[in-house]
Amino acid sequence: MQSLVSIELANNSLLSFFDEFQEIRRDQVDLPNLTYLSLNGNNLTRVPSVLKYFPKLQQIHLHMNKITDVKELCRRSYANLEVVDLGNNKIREVPIALAHYLSSLNFLNLVNNDLSQVPPLFGLHKTLKTLQLDGNPLKTLRRPILDKGTDAILKHLRDKYIEGRDDIVEDWALEMEKEDV
Repeated sequence: MQSLVSIELANNSLLSFFDEFQEIRRDQVDLPNLTYLSLNGNNLTRVPSVLKYFPKLQQIHLHMNKITDVKELCRRSYANLEVVDLGNNKIREVPIALAHYLSSLNFLNLVNNDLSQVPPLFGLHKTLKTLQLDGNPLKTLRRPILDKGTDAILKHLRDKYIEGRDDIVEDWALEMEKEDV
């Protein structure tokens, strides 16, 4: 399993992915080269916490599940993630910490969730090239901006950014970081 780089588990009606283990330690998960994981089209209600133990993970596909929050992804251990697909879930909030910790992110799909806003910090993200937001009840991003695509969305977010307000990482994320050390 140490040479495994890709896992495709889409459309299997999975309710969890290693969630049955209460206390998973890094030394119990031996997938050091995994770069791609697809759990699309399952019945997951949360981002699996075991993912933080895959040091080379670059792509996580969680499209068409029942995920309600992305707090698990708000950790320094996800800094290598480049592609995050969370479309067609039930996510209501995207924390500032997500933009802060996912420093290598270049593709983020959040279509068809329950988002009313997106942190303006994404407008300053250095590597983000694609941000998909259609199908959300967004209050701060109107249809004409969404129709123009990622560049217009990022510009709008950049214009709305206020230093000292929109870059403060949530306390719960800082606490999770301390636990991970």
